[in-house]
Amino acid sequence: MDESRRLAGSNFDQAIDIVRRFKSKEIYVYARGQEPWLGYIMSLKYTEQSRPIIESNRLIRECAEHGIHAERLFGEKEVAIENIN
Repeated sequence: MDESRRLAGSNFDQAIDIVRRFKSKEIYVYARGQEPWLGYIMSLKYTEQSRPIIESNRLIRECAEHGIHAERLFGEKEVAIENIN
């Protein structure tokens, strides 16, 4: 539906706004394209100077400074979601 977002995700400002609005306690960032096999499909190879890595590093640091657990995902991660009822 929105071709403009095909390879563009959220930046730091958009992401931290979501974190603040929802008063998040945990943040998991997926920097699409990091997996080696996606390089064949997307023709990308992220480095520490790549925008998604810079922006997600900034988000992770900001969250850490405010006591919010944050990490960038790679491969797979299981997250247990507690029933809040």
